[in-house]
Amino acid sequence: MNLIYGKFKFSSSTENFDQYLQAMGTSEELCQMAVKLKPTVVILDNGGKIKMIFQSTFKDYDIEFALGVEFEETLGDGRKAMSIVTMESESKMKHVQKLDELELIMYREFSDAEMKCTLEAPGVTCIRIFNRIG
Repeated sequence: MNLIYGKFKFSSSTENFDQYLQAMGTSEELCQMAVKLKPTVVILDNGGKIKMIFQSTFKDYDIEFALGVEFEETLGDGRKAMSIVTMESESKMKHVQKLDELELIMYREFSDAEMKCTLEAPGVTCIRIFNRIG
């Protein structure tokens, strides 16, 4: 699991990121702002839990969780979701978020060079690449 820890800077995204945000119910104003952001993600081992820190010029926030244990997550736009994160392999993390009837899935695949995030909402898939910087 050591590959999952580190600091990652946004590099590139597929064209579907705005559609993904809309599918998850993000307001048009926040969608326009979010597609312009180039966030940094820091992933730390925090005493048996995983802590993810999301940093951007718009807003910083973090989540902390134990693998396989459901937790309440406050999304970047302030909405609450029930989430669970599991490891599908040593280098692939699955993050499921449930907002009312909506289910969102994020796969994070880690390598020495990057973190590849595949974001799935009903009818939309988007890939975002983050370069490892630490």
